[in-house]
Amino acid sequence: MRKILLLIIITIILIPNANAFNLEKKSSTEISSEEDTERGCVFEGEGDKYWYLWRERASDFFHEILDTNPWVVKCPSIRDISYNIKDLEVDYFYVIAHSDGSSSRFRTSGPGVHYTADQLHEDMLNRPAIKLAILCCCEAMTDTGPGTLSYEFRKGQTEGTAVIGYNNLSKHKDNGDLMLDLLDWQDLFFKYLKRGYTVKKAFDKSCNQIEFRLPYIRECVKFEGDEKLKMKCNFKVKPNSKFNNFSNIFLNLLKYFNAEDLRILKFNIFNHGNYQIK
Repeated sequence: MRKILLLIIITIILIPNANAFNLEKKSSTEISSEEDTERGCVFEGEGDKYWYLWRERASDFFHEILDTNPWVVKCPSIRDISYNIKDLEVDYFYVIAHSDGSSSRFRTSGPGVHYTADQLHEDMLNRPAIKLAILCCCEAMTDTGPGTLSYEFRKGQTEGTAVIGYNNLSKHKDNGDLMLDLLDWQDLFFKYLKRGYTVKKAFDKSCNQIEFRLPYIRECVKFEGDEKLKMKCNFKVKPNSKFNNFSNIFLNLLKYFNAEDLRILKFNIFNHGNYQIK
């Protein structure tokens, strides 16, 4: 009976739903001409061959929500990163990289080459805090005090700035599916930001939604900073209430299937109103 129900759900999912969420660009009259340009930068350090998925989705997200092209660099040099940090138009930072066991650095172009919190401190001297930094490095948020990346991106502040990132992932290194779960969590986080939630609310909602298959998600990711912070958003989202109701029912139904069943489903709520389960 469970298998039959699973097939029914798959059939329903395959019905085109590209219009489930309508993303509508704001007109030029709705965007203040005096508003400062905001830009994101996206870095992928030397590491896993599949990290391009994280990088590309982050790049697409910044492009959509800010309506500007982000700086995107794979295996960046220290100079590449410093140049972008010092750029006053860059308000958003994203990196996926090895932290090599520290919350004060991440690997850049190869083993033994790191961008450090000390370098970040120097690069931040003549600019305000980064509005939002997303640090997808295993130990990025294990420590968040002075001398860490989290602290330096925020310049020690807790208003108008926030940092989120991976926390103590070495504790869960035996979970072979952890990184894929975290990629899905990232998609959820980006979708909620695009729907106008604060960074903290988007963080919490994405954790809540993925918690049913990664119960310890809140041990793996951490938020620091301003809980009222919102990103500038250059498009409106018009949710389809019928689809929203269906997706909620669907996610509740998933609780009755085992892990093997879940891998059959691929439901991607986050590129065109899809939710992907791998």
